[in-house]
Amino acid sequence: MKTLLLYDAFFSRGQSEKMNLEIAMILSADILTGVYTENTYIPEHIGFHGKIIEIYRSIPKNQNLFHTILLVWKFRKNHLIFQDYDTFILCDEWLSAASTLPEWKNTYYFAQNLPDYIEKISDEERGEIPYFFHEFYELKRWFLQKIFLSRIQKIKRIFTNTQENKAILRKLTGREDIFVFHPAVNTLEFHPVKQKQKYIFQEHNNITSVIENELDEYYLSVARLTSKKRVEEVVRAFSYLPLKNLVVLYREDDSQKDLCMSIARGHENIFFKKIIHDSEIPPMIANSVATISIAREDDFALSAIESMACGIPVIWVDEGWYSEVILPWKTGTLLKKEFNEYELIDAIRLMPRWRAEEMKEACIEKAREFSIENFAKELRKQI
Repeated sequence: MKTLLLYDAFFSRGQSEKMNLEIAMILSADILTGVYTENTYIPEHIGFHGKIIEIYRSIPKNQNLFHTILLVWKFRKNHLIFQDYDTFILCDEWLSAASTLPEWKNTYYFAQNLPDYIEKISDEERGEIPYFFHEFYELKRWFLQKIFLSRIQKIKRIFTNTQENKAILRKLTGREDIFVFHPAVNTLEFHPVKQKQKYIFQEHNNITSVIENELDEYYLSVARLTSKKRVEEVVRAFSYLPLKNLVVLYREDDSQKDLCMSIARGHENIFFKKIIHDSEIPPMIANSVATISIAREDDFALSAIESMACGIPVIWVDEGWYSEVILPWKTGTLLKKEFNEYELIDAIRLMPRWRAEEMKEACIEKAREFSIENFAKELRKQI
């Protein structure tokens, strides 16, 4: 049996990209994608040695419905590709390819990020749309849902990554054969350290030259520096906590890097560390007091499980799937969805090192549920 996994584009080192590479590796599958850029994971570092087929190298980073249609058209045009495979895993927007595949093929749909048109427009979104366009957006949503439902009928089995997504899909499709695969963590890579060490950070936002700062106690911001991740609010909170150190991880192309650094300027307890390679991240997590991420509307956050696998509790937001894996005051703390600055500051104050260390064993135990081994065993069972 030959398997092909379809994913729109590998643009970044995101959680979806990593998860899809791991799925392909477990199933010895090849990958078909629009583009595989140098900014994403190196396949060999993940353990993937299959074939990667690119069919649309000019796909833009923020592709729209037109580019999705063009992507599927290019797949249809290269119809000889699917003659070599009998099992297909369609991820996210690639559900559109279901109409091009013969009925005798084994076709699975993995909904990692649900399309925007699945649910009704929220009041917040409605407020951003001119009033005279409301009916148009509702009609567009209804039309795209109809197409979605017609394609889902050709799918043998539906997979998703959270119980919340499962409930939404079940309500929309009426199907009961929806299986949840939580994201998995490699516990050989993310694991507790026997003894905390002083960690040397070679970057600081207050001066232009590079210096070395040796920290034996710090909190770690693990989210990318983009507007959706709200890292600037974390930085602002630590500006009021001069006795607690914050280390902010970032990549060179993060859009809000300059904003976060400008907020931190003048506060000598806030440090920035540029990530060159992912292998730098596990030891920084394992030596921290706790990790922090207050991202808005994340479908899932593998970094929460990675943190717990290192025995490190998390400060997260009670939104999406987080409440499915984070046990309040056992493996971390959850801020309410709409929190204010003072509540974030209190959450940090209430997570001193001694309390974080008390949560260590519970964190490790919970993370074991999401091991690569368990994920692989269940995936092979379902496909």
